[in-house]
Amino acid sequence: NNNTNPSKVIPMGLQRSNSISQMETDQMVVLKKKVDKFLNNNYVVTFMMILTFWALFSNDIRVSAAPKEADEGFVAVVTIAFILFVIEIALTSFVDPEYIALPDWEAQPGESTLETWMRRLTFGGFYFWLDWLATFTLLFEIPWALGDAVSGGSGVQSAKAVRLVRLVRMVRLVRLVKLYKYAQQAKELQKKRLAKEERRKAGEKVDDDNDLIVEESHVGAAMADITNKRVLILILVMLIIVPVLTVSETDFAGKDACHIIHLMASDPNVSADGLDRAVKFAFAHINMIGVIITDSVGDHSYNEFEQHHYDEARSTDISKYIFDNGSNIVTKCWSDGADLNVESANFSIGTTIFVMFLLIIGTWAFSTDVEELVIEPIEKMVSLVKKISDNPLGVNYDAMAKMEGFAAGMETTILLATIAKLGGLMKVGFGAAGADVIGKNLKTDAGGGAYFGSPIRITSIFGFCDVRQFTDTTECLQEEVMLFVNRIAFILHTIVVHYHGAANKNIGDAFLLTWKLEEKYSPTECSKLADEALIAFCHMHIQLCKYNDHILNFSEAGLDRLYKRFPTYRVKLGTGLHVGWAIEGAIGSERKIDATYLSPHVNMSEFLESSTKTYGVSLLLSEPFYKLLSPAAKKYVRQVDRLRRNEKEEPLGIYCYDIDLTVDFAEVLAAAKRAANPPPPVESKPVGTSIRRGSVQVPTHVAINRPGDKLKSVKEHGKIPNVTGQQHGSNSRAAGGNKDGSANNRNIGGSTTRKGGNNPNDSEERINASAGVSTRGRTQSNVDNDALLLQQLQDMEAARKKKLAEKPVIEIKPYTELSWVDDVEVVELRHNVNDKFRGIWADGITAYINGDWPKARDIFQETLTMSNGKDGPSKFLISVIDESQGKAPEGWQGYRDESEGH
Repeated sequence: NNNTNPSKVIPMGLQRSNSISQMETDQMVVLKKKVDKFLNNNYVVTFMMILTFWALFSNDIRVSAAPKEADEGFVAVVTIAFILFVIEIALTSFVDPEYIALPDWEAQPGESTLETWMRRLTFGGFYFWLDWLATFTLLFEIPWALGDAVSGGSGVQSAKAVRLVRLVRMVRLVRLVKLYKYAQQAKELQKKRLAKEERRKAGEKVDDDNDLIVEESHVGAAMADITNKRVLILILVMLIIVPVLTVSETDFAGKDACHIIHLMASDPNVSADGLDRAVKFAFAHINMIGVIITDSVGDHSYNEFEQHHYDEARSTDISKYIFDNGSNIVTKCWSDGADLNVESANFSIGTTIFVMFLLIIGTWAFSTDVEELVIEPIEKMVSLVKKISDNPLGVNYDAMAKMEGFAAGMETTILLATIAKLGGLMKVGFGAAGADVIGKNLKTDAGGGAYFGSPIRITSIFGFCDVRQFTDTTECLQEEVMLFVNRIAFILHTIVVHYHGAANKNIGDAFLLTWKLEEKYSPTECSKLADEALIAFCHMHIQLCKYNDHILNFSEAGLDRLYKRFPTYRVKLGTGLHVGWAIEGAIGSERKIDATYLSPHVNMSEFLESSTKTYGVSLLLSEPFYKLLSPAAKKYVRQVDRLRRNEKEEPLGIYCYDIDLTVDFAEVLAAAKRAANPPPPVESKPVGTSIRRGSVQVPTHVAINRPGDKLKSVKEHGKIPNVTGQQHGSNSRAAGGNKDGSANNRNIGGSTTRKGGNNPNDSEERINASAGVSTRGRTQSNVDNDALLLQQLQDMEAARKKKLAEKPVIEIKPYTELSWVDDVEVVELRHNVNDKFRGIWADGITAYINGDWPKARDIFQETLTMSNGKDGPSKFLISVIDESQGKAPEGWQGYRDESEGH
């Protein structure tokens, strides 16, 4: 062939070898199909069912109704059954890989030698081992296989043999699994025949040799298999365990009679006539068939033995007892237990029949409802989807939604209606031109890659944010949680875009934000971008504090649930910043594509966020990100730890930017404006000027004013609160007043108003100076003024809600290195940690990393005291040092190794 590519020519020997190998493979496939067809042949299945029934009942029938002479025939049939069952297991293992479930012999990556061999020795499916167990129990009915293992003996051995036989009789009921398997195969064959017949009536060409005409759904197959296994295991465990836990009563009458006869024979005072009467009584009432008493010389002093009875009885029916008290008298007795064995065999037959019905009823009861309500509707829906994929425009969707076999109100019915609606929408939306697109996409298992593009490797700053207490908040807000998340996302995304970043993922309570570092960026530009990422995260915390009321503008019911669980709830974030490489690309299908980043560095940013809880801070930074910052930003960042997460990673420094979320940022800006434009001096009583919530300055208590509380109080109690000079909202207050909106014990129009209005009596007797209204000695004028004030309060509440419903206007100045000292909000955010604190802390963290833990602990204790016991990193590192008895672990290398539990 002149067109053959020389570089792709396969040597003749290799071609021949490949041809032979392919031929052998094809022959093996053909052979497996033939063997499978033979095993599923109706005649073979019927014969094996009969043989299984025989194996279940043959031994009990033999003991109960057949003479001893028929035992050899029964043993022969059981032997044949045993051999055929073994052959069936072997053939099924040959044609069904899942039945024998052979493991992969090749060692898997990351496996130890022990794990490899444990996996190699683990083989066989559920039914494989049940079949072997059922077949193995037949050996107890074949004398040549186990000999006299379960035959009668004497004394305690006989009792043990009886218990063993009973246990084996229970275990052998595992053979019922075969009956169930045959019934399932017959059911599947019947379904296939019916399906073929329907297709023939429809005029379709049907291949009689095709066994794949009816395909059971994966859900149906899994549910049926799980249900059957559980029913079988439950019944078999019950049948095996109950006899073991039941106290069995053994018939010791023959043994006791023999003992009495032996005592009488050994007593010289007992006459021969008395001994004879005792023996005859045992023969008449205790099924004794032989008594031989001999002296030490061997002379028979007494011999009464029914040889014909002994010859006719089975060896398993005869019990032999020997008594020798050390004297010259030895007594041997034989008793016949055939009646007890027959009774036991009849009971075993009844038990087998009962278990058969129990198995049938159990599997039917467990599977019927699931079959009718779930499996069959799902299979019908799958069939409908296939019809839609074949001809989307030719399906009558209205008729499809009214198909029979779907119970009203069931989820499957709703799903069917949804499929019909979606099909109708596709038909209307796509039209004839889109039919091919719909069909191909429904037929395709996996989406194409036309929209994916080529993934690239990039370097980026990754910021991860997580909303604290989100699960509990979701439970409280319920359907309003979407507003909650979207309002937070609006603030975060606005700030990120302002500082040249991008929002990548919104994962419910979490947000992934990025600042891509282009290759063309200079080191200065990269440093500026890192600074912008850090200050963006600072402003995220600031703006969430400022617009807390806007975010929590929900219904009264939602707020009641929220504040009942968290009386002082405020929106808070845990945040982390890291920089590193990532693979940027599209993930999904033609139906939905997400542009995202895949990298361990993305996971590192998430790790930093989750670690904020450990260190008691709101923002953590990685060492690579810290190194990227400008000196102006680094000045306000401190290292809090150095660790290695696992053996594959290098040690990493952990840093934080200190954040105080108790600051009233609205008051910070107001104070800054007042400082820039001081008002004319007025005579007034000095008042507190605290702008921090929860700080050591007065007031030390934060009164959380829930939106609408004042109006709600009026509606519920009919009281008019003091609204003079007050504004609503938890972050607003009157000039010179507390942040909760109340006055600082000032005289207003000659009346006294107590801070916070917490005394109910004061609330009732309070005088509103501006309106001259008193709640005591009320006149018509008082009532009119109250109505006017109530209307004013309602108007104020409506205006407040309208304002809160509006999107916040986030005004942030562009970033410069002076922002770290000029931005009053950013400066106030870190007010708890000053240069002195950072200098002391730097000495402590240096001692900690160098292994001088006693010195480090003293310094951390000092910083903890300076922060009034609030500094999270100080608390954490003190706990780490204390857990190590105050000194660094042996082999300390300057970092905590979390892979070793340090």
